[in-house]
Amino acid sequence: MTAVLASVSTLLALLICVPAGLYISADKSVLGKLLAIALSIPMSLPGIVIGFFVILLIGNTGVVPMLFEATTGQRHLQLAYTWTGLTLGYLYFQIPRVVLVVRGAADGVRPEVVASARTLGANTTTIYRSVILPALRPAIASASVLAFATAFGAYGTAATLARGQRVMPLEIAAAFTDNFQPGTAATLSLILATITTSVLVAINAWGNKKVVSSRP
Repeated sequence: MTAVLASVSTLLALLICVPAGLYISADKSVLGKLLAIALSIPMSLPGIVIGFFVILLIGNTGVVPMLFEATTGQRHLQLAYTWTGLTLGYLYFQIPRVVLVVRGAADGVRPEVVASARTLGANTTTIYRSVILPALRPAIASASVLAFATAFGAYGTAATLARGQRVMPLEIAAAFTDNFQPGTAATLSLILATITTSVLVAINAWGNKKVVSSRP
C-alpha cells in the first residue's frame, strides 16, 4: 500500500510539475512568478495541515461536495477518506519539491540548442523528447527520489486522511505507541528504510546513466 501510494503520487507529480517547471523557467512574466509562488506554498505547510485542506475541499461536507449538492441535489467527489483523497494529499505536498528541482535544471537548458533543433526541422514534440527531456533526466531522477522518499515516510497527511487504509508510518507508530511492540516497530522501520534506499539507488542510477553515456 505504502509503495503503491508513493509511486503513484510521485508519477502524478512528475506529469504535472515537469511541464510546470519548464513553463516557469521560460516565462519571466508576472504570471510565471505567481505560478511559481502558488506551487511553492505546500513546502511551508506540515502534512497534517495539508490533510485538513483536503478534508475541507473534498471531505463529506467539503466545499466541492456541497457545491454539487447545491447545484444538482446530490453530493459528489467525497474523496477525502478514500485512496484517491489520500493520493491527492500526497500529491499536493510533493508538487513544490518536484517543481523546484525541475525549474532549476530547466534554467540550464541552453536556448541555442532548442533553436538549432527547430532550425533542423524538429517539431515541438521532437524537441521535448530528444532535447529537453534528456537534458532534464538527472533532475527528473533527483525530483523522483525526493518526492518518493518524502511520500514513503509521510505521517501527518496519512494520519489525517487514512481511515481504514494503513500505510507504513502509521503501522510503525501504532506498533510502538498503541500496542507497545518496539520489536515490530523496529522491524517495520528497517523494512521501510531498506525499500526506500533500494528505490532511491535505482532511480539515481537511472538518472546518472544518461550523464555518463552522453560524454564523448
